[in-house]
Amino acid sequence: MLYIVDFVKLSTAPAEKSVLLVEQKRKGYKQMMDGFKSYKHIFFDADNTLLDFTKAEKTAFEQTFQTLEIAPDADIYNLYAEINHKLWQSYEAGEIDSTAIPERRFRELYRAAGFSSDPMAASKIYQALLGEQTWLMPYAVEICEYWSKKACLSIITNGFRETQRKRIMESKIWPFVSHLFISEELGVSKPDPAFFIKTLKIIHCTNPEDVLIVGDSLSSDILGAMNAGIDCCWYNPGKIALPAQYSINYEIDKLEQLER
Repeated sequence: MLYIVDFVKLSTAPAEKSVLLVEQKRKGYKQMMDGFKSYKHIFFDADNTLLDFTKAEKTAFEQTFQTLEIAPDADIYNLYAEINHKLWQSYEAGEIDSTAIPERRFRELYRAAGFSSDPMAASKIYQALLGEQTWLMPYAVEICEYWSKKACLSIITNGFRETQRKRIMESKIWPFVSHLFISEELGVSKPDPAFFIKTLKIIHCTNPEDVLIVGDSLSSDILGAMNAGIDCCWYNPGKIALPAQYSINYEIDKLEQLER
């Protein structure tokens, strides 16, 4: 079951009108679209869309500190997650290179937590352990199998090449994936439209209207779709309100709602 909203760019409306349009669009989510269009290609985001990155991150983090014989409390993990999230946002905004993230996140964590040991040792252990985490979001296998029979299914991710390839290729969704696009390999990241120009060229797609992007990240997946003029479906399991600056075609809170 898939829901649709009217495609209106709220950022062009006055503040008062934007509030009204947001409410209208929120009501529109409850209306099922009878004529959901067909797509030849579907691009799934990886982390927290198909793969459960939150669980993977926490598991790898805990195993890293067990290996180092350090006993961090829950606040330390939350601090790490906050630091890591901000660094990835900076990367998506083009402010830093992805290669700076592994070292910086642990260096900043160690400084904030007052740890005296080597943060680079923790970074290397963590990255290796993260690559072993193949946890999936609910219904990921079923929806990938479903769409692989209807369209060419690709995965798009801003993660690190070695880590993401290992996680995805060793997961149960891999048999259904036709292409895996990783920003580190393409030399450009979501939401840059150049990322999508390259991916469309690789899959020999000349019409962006044949493509649907499904992802949880507004700043990466949804903004990227908007920048590239590609239809998008926002995976929103937390059911948060859509910020006024974003425009979407569809919204789901469960992957099984992508079946039609």
